[in-house]
Amino acid sequence: MGWAVFQIPTTPSAFSLFSSATGAPLASFDGSALASSLLASPSPPPATLALAPYVAEAHLAALLCISRVLVWNRTRAKPAALVAMLRESHPAAAVEEVGTMDEAVAEEDVVSFATGSREPIVSGELLRPRALLGLVGSFTPAMRECDDEALRRGRVFIDFEAAMEEAGELVGAV
Repeated sequence: MGWAVFQIPTTPSAFSLFSSATGAPLASFDGSALASSLLASPSPPPATLALAPYVAEAHLAALLCISRVLVWNRTRAKPAALVAMLRESHPAAAVEEVGTMDEAVAEEDVVSFATGSREPIVSGELLRPRALLGLVGSFTPAMRECDDEALRRGRVFIDFEAAMEEAGELVGAV
């Protein structure tokens, strides 16, 4: 059974592919879902995701193994609308709200965030071995979505060199 945890609001992660010959647009896709589909374990992993509605839809399309969706937000009043939307658009997935991110992170193999948090949301000591942690939201040195332990336990992949100077988790670690 796959799992997903979504959080709103988000910082978008989008990629566009253009023809090198004509400059015509060829494709546009969510970057965090693409990273999850490429870096997650090849066997169908459970997925814990913390994302906005359009990114949630992208992950559900990229990771077909998701059958249970847990919705979480730092602001307790916000998840109800996303729960209702996902229940309507994905009736085959069990959608429910989770009380804390820690309880979900400790159980899952794919954890992906897109927040503007200035405090770590993910504690590295709670991550499962070989878990995929996708961080999208940090774009200033003051922002952090995970603690230093999460970085110590894994390998870092970036999509843009500027992340080494902008993403709070990486700036602090380097």
